[in-house]
Amino acid sequence: MSEIEALLLLMSATTLIVAVARGIGIPYPILLVLGGLAIGFIPGIPSIHLDPDYIFILILPPILQSAAFLTPVRDLRAEIRPILSLSVGLVLITTCAVAGMAHWIVGGLSWPSAFVLGAVVSPPDAVAATSVAERLRLPNRVVRILEGESLLNDATALVTYRVAVTAAVTGAFSLPHALGDFALAAAGGGLIGLVAGWLIVQLLLRTRDGSVLIAISLLAPYGTYLVAEHLGASGVLAVVIEGLLMGRGYFRLTSARTRMQSLDFWDMFIFLLNGFVFILIGVQLPDVLDGVADQQWPTLVFYAVAISLTAIVARIGWVVLTSDPRTLLRQHGFSCSTEASRRELIVIAWAGMRGVVSLAAALALPSDLPGRDLIIFLTFAVILATLVGQGLTLAPLIRSLGLGDQVEDDHEELYARLAITRAARNRLDQVADEEWALREVVADLADHLDQRTHRLRTREDANGSLDDVSAAFHRVRAELIDAEMAEAFRLRDAGRINDTTLRKIQRELDIERLRLEHL
Repeated sequence: MSEIEALLLLMSATTLIVAVARGIGIPYPILLVLGGLAIGFIPGIPSIHLDPDYIFILILPPILQSAAFLTPVRDLRAEIRPILSLSVGLVLITTCAVAGMAHWIVGGLSWPSAFVLGAVVSPPDAVAATSVAERLRLPNRVVRILEGESLLNDATALVTYRVAVTAAVTGAFSLPHALGDFALAAAGGGLIGLVAGWLIVQLLLRTRDGSVLIAISLLAPYGTYLVAEHLGASGVLAVVIEGLLMGRGYFRLTSARTRMQSLDFWDMFIFLLNGFVFILIGVQLPDVLDGVADQQWPTLVFYAVAISLTAIVARIGWVVLTSDPRTLLRQHGFSCSTEASRRELIVIAWAGMRGVVSLAAALALPSDLPGRDLIIFLTFAVILATLVGQGLTLAPLIRSLGLGDQVEDDHEELYARLAITRAARNRLDQVADEEWALREVVADLADHLDQRTHRLRTREDANGSLDDVSAAFHRVRAELIDAEMAEAFRLRDAGRINDTTLRKIQRELDIERLRLEHL
């Protein structure tokens, strides 16, 4: 079997495994890693080798841009203290703790190489945690903190990673020089991200062709990342800021069709990319084991357990220390959360699964880095321990704490829906006397808007709960859409309309169904 055939097999296996994971209620990254591990040990499956120089370029930029694009900037600002505490303070503490443990227990591992390992395993991945959180309907505050942490911690970890790799390869390290490089990389990445984000938004707003717009949005993170890295700045931070700005400006696009096409494309692309990377973690493990074949298994297991526990305990300890008002960390502004309850803090402390970023960083290590094979093995061990161990226990933990299935008030959404409905009603009154506005059309739309206002006010009076009137409307409208769809297919099958007409009608009904599902 060639590598191309193996890649196609992995993509097919990714889709199948994700379908199984969602059917049995397990976060799909966990099952993908285990499935990839099983595939990797199948005889005849060739090893898939990705050039380390291209790992970051191919994998990270689109994932980072997508995460930043979907991040609500207002919510990010509201939780900025706990997010910075986790994405900066915790990442640095974890890097130092893991480096200290690795240098202590692994004979011959230099301090620079130990810090490389610490930087690689320090940033958690939010994919597994948020998939559990959304399914169990955790409080929005917890989801915002986890997503915000995963968005910003990559920049901290990878800037630290770059400094540590340089020190490990060259054998020279200066703390003032390292801190200066850190500051310059962060500042440069932020500035490049601002400029790139503004330019890309202006370009998107002037693009009318949907295919061209999607191509621009796909190339934007790669271009931003490459420019920043070429100039010695943080490509990760540049892409994050560019993605945040794109997310703010994207919704001003004038074409609804273009917006829908672009969002659909990115949903599919990120799904395939994330799935491929998680299954690649498992598939790569046999090669990783070959790289440490000179080590005794009991020794390797001891190293893996010690490093994994260090990463897990560091997170728990940081959350505890920064949430207790009696500690100096909390008193000096390192609060993990200003509002989260103790039960929510337990979930935040346990949601430290590693994933895509740690894998990419490990596989991208230079071939001449001292201790490279062992660092990659220990990275895989931490990913497996946290993703499988913590990932499988996170849902039972949430249920035992009584945090699942919480329905938070939707006052903000109700307020917005009422406001836009009133705006539409006012505009209808303004155009009612125009010659082109037929009286029967105006009357029909006025009745529709008035009914919508009544349903929203009923929900508002019920403190945001879905009342019987609204539920009945949704069910009846869904039945009508099904009847319309069935009749359209009957007409096509009878030869009364062609497939082109059917597709137009089907798309309109699909849009109506999607709108109904989001009401």
